[in-house]
Amino acid sequence: MGGRPYPRQRLNDAWTLELGGHFHDTAAGTASPRSYQYAWNDDIITANQFAGVLTSASEAVASALDTRGTGIPIVVYNALNIEREDMVEAKVAFANGTPKAVQVKGPDGKELPAQIADGKVLFLAKAPSVGYAVYDVLPVAASGPNAELKVTSSSLENARYRVQLNPAGDVSSVYDKRVGKELLSAPIRLAISTDTPKQYPAWNMDFEQEQAAPRAYVDGPAQIRIKENGPVRVSLEVTREAEKSKFVQTISLSAGDAGNRVEFANTIDWHTEAANLKVAFPFSAQNENATYNQDVGTVQHANANDRQFEVVSHRWIDLTDKSGSFGCNRSDRLQKWVR
Repeated sequence: MGGRPYPRQRLNDAWTLELGGHFHDTAAGTASPRSYQYAWNDDIITANQFAGVLTSASEAVASALDTRGTGIPIVVYNALNIEREDMVEAKVAFANGTPKAVQVKGPDGKELPAQIADGKVLFLAKAPSVGYAVYDVLPVAASGPNAELKVTSSSLENARYRVQLNPAGDVSSVYDKRVGKELLSAPIRLAISTDTPKQYPAWNMDFEQEQAAPRAYVDGPAQIRIKENGPVRVSLEVTREAEKSKFVQTISLSAGDAGNRVEFANTIDWHTEAANLKVAFPFSAQNENATYNQDVGTVQHANANDRQFEVVSHRWIDLTDKSGSFGCNRSDRLQKWVR
């Protein structure tokens, strides 16, 4: 397809540089502060190298695609090995500056839900497995509403979920309309626990301290505002302070297949000493075992074994109720519920 020569040396060099940062002190955060000036620089170089390879390959494919349209063409690449519908965020350079609203048309010419958020264009896109699709973006005066999405100062709702916040700013309810189940047994809370291990404080976590009740929670008063209210995504931003640290949490729901998850984004200005922060998810699903992702496979572990207070997982954790009728999946990059 007119692609470029395979960049074997560039990939090998980038991967070798990346592996240097996998040394146990560097990866665990226990190296000397100055070493991270080098480690972070290496990470940026590596990320730019990998991104450059992907961009170069995509440009070769995109050059053969039909990108003619009435607006600005956006080529979407799906790196997964399955067909996918998800939300796309794209920086688009408009001739007259960023408009108040946009219209996005898919490869079939049909209009799709779209909005402007933080200077980016958001829209729902579909693309085939490891494939590309072309979308057409046009500035318009206003975007149409989406009856599927609703937001108030204390709630979010889409076709799949109804999410409720309490006055303290915690998510107190996630109701799955598809299965007719409440997924939480209590509010989701940010818990602060004392972390002063007897030995190697940069490494160890003592079992007794981790099993003790949290010394504090990130609590109210909470500043809650509607951050997004569009046909693609709605979100609430919750700002709180606790023990000298500031916590800004954004809870979002999207339309389409992207709406099969509840998304949490956290920005934390951490100044709390001798402590760790844990997000407590009290799920209504009950099971002695949970399933943990191990990259190319999965493994099951008991949820409450004595002395086992750390369990390895790469991307996600699944807790399916013993009945098998419902459950929750929590991803580390995007805390989400899918079933």
